Amino acid sequence: MIAAGTSAFTNSSTASDSAASLSATLNTPRCTIILATALVKVTNNWGMPILCRALLDSGSQLNFVSERLAVQLGIHRNFSQTEISGIGDYNVSIRHSICTTITSNTSAYSAELTFLILSRISEPQPECNVNISQWNLLANLQLADPLFFKPQKIDMLLGAEIYVDLLINEQFRLADHLPIFQNTKLGWIVTGRLSAIKHSSLLANKITTTSIASLELLLRQFWEIETHAHSNKILTAEEKLCEAHFSSTVQRAENGRFIVSLPFKQPPSVLGESLTTAKRRFFALERKLAKNSSLKKQYIQFMSEYETLHHMKRLGNYADFVANKEM
Repeated sequence: MIAAGTSAFTNSSTASDSAASLSATLNTPRCTIILATALVKVTNNWGMPILCRALLDSGSQLNFVSERLAVQLGIHRNFSQTEISGIGDYNVSIRHSICTTITSNTSAYSAELTFLILSRISEPQPECNVNISQWNLLANLQLADPLFFKPQKIDMLLGAEIYVDLLINEQFRLADHLPIFQNTKLGWIVTGRLSAIKHSSLLANKITTTSIASLELLLRQFWEIETHAHSNKILTAEEKLCEAHFSSTVQRAENGRFIVSLPFKQPPSVLGESLTTAKRRFFALERKLAKNSSLKKQYIQFMSEYETLHHMKRLGNYADFVANKEM
């Protein structure tokens, strides 16, 4: 996101700040910029929709969700070491992402997207209450955000990946001094310059990168120190074997995950025969679940989710599996 102004810019960041922010103060003529917002439904970990407020930003190469929304969704987080560059070459390091489906609140449109997780997306939008009593809005206009004129929290940012795909070739202005109404697959969005706002002689547009800047700096310095401390470390024979094992067995799966074979000091055969014990415990678990339908339902749901997330997979016939391992 980019905000332009006609006077002083200030960049603030202290150890107690929860975010680094860039503010631009606009003097006369008095005006404000309304950023495009929309209500969208986001599918959570249990397949249920959660309504959230999204900011549409064609200037962003990536999509984002707030930490608050990520917790609500309960979706498994993927490790994603990503460096984000913003205004003034300000860099933010992001460690996690989630994948989920968004659905329009006004149509059948949906899209599966990947979102990086930020502690906060931006300040509430718009920056102040906008009086629309004299706008003469069309009664049957399906707004993407019916309360676009009231400052509210932003929990999602939809970037250029999806922005153009959302647009429909329809737009209009109610008056020259009012913002543009643009039709999209999420409903009509309202965006653009709004002149002659009378609530104040000074207005401020604040864009928050929400990176917990001081903490990010401390973490970066910590890892740099750790890297330097271990760069000349003399490895033991066992550590050398571990590194050699990693280098010879590591591979990258199609979904981006790294796969490494488990290291053994001795052949697994020294563990002996454990199938009988495993079966006995499994049958004991089945008997326990048969007596408690609620626990059984939770157990099945958990194991199904575990399989869906590819944390485990079916082996098929055990005898065939053993035969393939021996070949």
